[in-house]
Amino acid sequence: MLDSTLIRSAQVAAALGAFALIVLLLQVFAPSWLDRARRLLSSTRLLVVVSLCLLAIFAGLLLANTAFPGYLDQADPNITTVAWLVRQGAPLYHSFDSANRYSLLYGPGAYLPFTAALWLGGGATVSVKCVVLLANLVMLYFIWRTARSLFDSRRALVMLCLILLFILVPRPNHYLFQVRADVLLMSAIAVALFGATRRSGIAGPVALALSTAFIIDTKATAVIYALPLFALLLQRRGFRLTFGVGLATLAVTGIPFLLPNVSVSQYAQWLRRATGHPSAMADLSSTLRTLPILLAPLFLILGPTPWREPKLVAWLRQNFLVLLALVPCVILAMLASTRIGAGSHHLLPFIPLLGYLYAELGQASGWYFPKTWPRLSFYATSCLAIVVLTRVAGGLIEVTTPWLSWRDAIAIRTELRSALARYGAGKVGMGYGDTSSQITYYRTELIFAGQELVIDDVALSDMMMDGMPIPASTVAAIANCTTPVWLIPRGQKPFMAPSLFADYYPNLVGREPMFSPAFRQAFSNRYQKAESIPHFDVWICAST
Repeated sequence: MLDSTLIRSAQVAAALGAFALIVLLLQVFAPSWLDRARRLLSSTRLLVVVSLCLLAIFAGLLLANTAFPGYLDQADPNITTVAWLVRQGAPLYHSFDSANRYSLLYGPGAYLPFTAALWLGGGATVSVKCVVLLANLVMLYFIWRTARSLFDSRRALVMLCLILLFILVPRPNHYLFQVRADVLLMSAIAVALFGATRRSGIAGPVALALSTAFIIDTKATAVIYALPLFALLLQRRGFRLTFGVGLATLAVTGIPFLLPNVSVSQYAQWLRRATGHPSAMADLSSTLRTLPILLAPLFLILGPTPWREPKLVAWLRQNFLVLLALVPCVILAMLASTRIGAGSHHLLPFIPLLGYLYAELGQASGWYFPKTWPRLSFYATSCLAIVVLTRVAGGLIEVTTPWLSWRDAIAIRTELRSALARYGAGKVGMGYGDTSSQITYYRTELIFAGQELVIDDVALSDMMMDGMPIPASTVAAIANCTTPVWLIPRGQKPFMAPSLFADYYPNLVGREPMFSPAFRQAFSNRYQKAESIPHFDVWICAST
């Protein structure tokens, strides 16, 4: 992890050094070219063309991600499989002594949109990928609608592109492409921002209430992202309306818990048990490296002497309430980012609001810094652009790397379907070896075919951090051969894998297996390896 951080820092430093050298040479040998470059890069027409190109690239990546038959991260198959199980009537939050081990601390909003997609599209990975695509389109549309309240259509397009680039700054930046709660949360944040910035009418308050309810239903702690938006509404439209929106939000928040297999009491118990995750300073340092980049536009607007511009001071006074709510919420998000498995992406939901506030501040002050210090502003903006584009490009390479195994993904899915045809649907489970393996991501194929999800490594890793051992009922399910056939990554020892956090936090988590000795002994007593297929070893219960 440290080596990759140093490499990324060296890349950014090299890019900035090259830019500084070019600027120095132009300053010495062709000073007029600098002014021409500044005027060219300030051209609205050029910025619109660049924005359209960047948005086209992003749209292409989204479409490719939708078509990709695999997943980008271990959380994706958990969300997908649990969403399918909920569609089949299984509880979203199983009891603590249940034999099944798949529940996470996400709220029902993280699963139900994917459940609806699987209900409409059947058991298919592309169904949940379409939700990811739709969520991104909704996010982009409502950010653009919000920008249109400040600018004409061309400048609003540029603002949309800039906000998108900053959303992709925190690393890793594949959250907009994953089947998980974050992309849904970002979509809802964009709708909530649109609602909070409406100065009249009822559409804005309704949008804010519905989207905020969804935000809270997605992650209980995500209320910190909505509080600054309510402060914005309070500042613009008064206490009575804001109070009414708050009450409506609370009422709508409870709707998902009306479903028979979504228990609010069981969800609350899971939240109370989530106290064991240690903190990781590496994640805090990642957040602290990201935060200055997100705050840099503020200084590019304010300039070195903001107190000399009365319009800036007036804007800050007018928006004191929003800033008063925003600052502590950002601090809380930074603290939340220290929990292992978290990171700088906890700042993502603040970026659309920050972009809006920056644009509004720039308008109110007449873009004070660029107007007063044109050359210095050009240099500073160019350096920030280099940093942002370097981080975004590096992150998108991480997103596209799994697509290089496109053929392998198809081969694994075909292999799993062949195993189902041979051993019987609903009788084949996905097990784990002695290391984390991406081929286990394709367990969704088995669940779609009717297999019960007894164990999920993402959920078990979380439970391990919270001190929740594998219960006797799970061990009994193994001893009783509830799943007659297990597929283990080829050549690996069954169920010896450590927590998924072990590779990222070896000093905090350790390398001990996340499966208890009793679990492993029960498996060893009842199962034996029958054969090996290209990607898996097939272990069959001795009684079958």
